[in-house]
This record gives sequence, structure tokens and C-alpha cells, in this order.
Amino acid sequence: MTAPTANRPTPRAGTAWPSPPGALRVRPLPRESAASYLTRLAATYRVTAAHLLDGLHITATGTPGAPLAAELRLSNEAVRRLSAFTRTPSVRW
Repeated sequence: MTAPTANRPTPRAGTAWPSPPGALRVRPLPRESAASYLTRLAATYRVTAAHLLDGLHITATGTPGAPLAAELRLSNEAVRRLSAFTRTPSVRW
């Protein structure tokens, strides 16, 4: 058995190895709208949906400060970025 090194962390009793860096895996619920999913995902990180989209470099048009519309269309690039961020398969809304 080798001694732990500074470069390799050791797990604590009863815990798993740390997950890879990145976002939490928050999947869309069945038949959930894009606006609902983005709002729920943003709430996970305690930010607004607008801030989440801005952080992912996804441009949303509309009135600043207004809530997301009930019907939201995402471009293929936006879906790809969202999928990469959440580490989940792409969903088409």
C-alpha cells in the first residue's frame, strides 16, 4: 500500500470520490418547457434564468428584467451549450 500524496486526494470514510468539475446534473422533467427548466436550473445555483443564460453566452431577447416567457425557443447552439453545461443529453424543446 502506498502513502497518499499531495497530488491525489484520499476519500473520507463513507464518501465517494469527488465528482468531476462542472455543473450539477439537473435533467429536464418529462414534458417540461424550456422556460420552466431554465428557471429550475437557475434556482439550483441561486441565480436568475437571465444570469444563467448570460453566463452560458446564450443571447435572450426581450425586455430586460422581465420573466422568461412560458414558451421559449432555444437555438441548436443554445441547446448544445446547455447540454454541455449540465452534462446531460440534448433535449429539443
